[in-house]
Amino acid sequence: MKTEGFSMVEMLVVLVIISILSSIATVNLVSAKKRADEASLKAMVHNLSTDLFYYLPNFDVKHRWKRRYNPKYLNHQLEKIWEKGRYDNVFGHKNPLSRSKAVLNWRRIPRRLRRPAIFITPRRRFSYERIRPRFTRKRLEGSVIVWMHNRVAKVEIFYVNVDGYKSAIKITAD
Repeated sequence: MKTEGFSMVEMLVVLVIISILSSIATVNLVSAKKRADEASLKAMVHNLSTDLFYYLPNFDVKHRWKRRYNPKYLNHQLEKIWEKGRYDNVFGHKNPLSRSKAVLNWRRIPRRLRRPAIFITPRRRFSYERIRPRFTRKRLEGSVIVWMHNRVAKVEIFYVNVDGYKSAIKITAD
């Protein structure tokens, strides 16, 4: 007697093969998304550094090297230049994790606005050498950090990647 159709074993083999292929494809898609997010963060660091280094000499002549020194001036000016409306930026950059476009110029990160797109700060604890991975994982994942020492002409631009660690690239100007 001849039966038509597939046996149970054949069906199980096909299901196992399909599940293995789908798990491989899922892992590849997740890693491709991480690489794409890293590439967008690198491009954002480059755009910000180009814009900042164009603006910085004008600031130094006006404020650091003359008597009219105002330590908060550059940070507020950058925020005004880079901000487009409330919680948006002129570059159109989004934090890959929170999809936020906020430009924050604060001394600390507020609880309600975690993971901003661009974070401008003069605090030493956010400089490249001093930033802590445990702290950044919670609040700054996917953010571009612009740290500048207001009394000395030193600027560092880097990003915190999607895993919560600081980037291998850092752009500095003294």
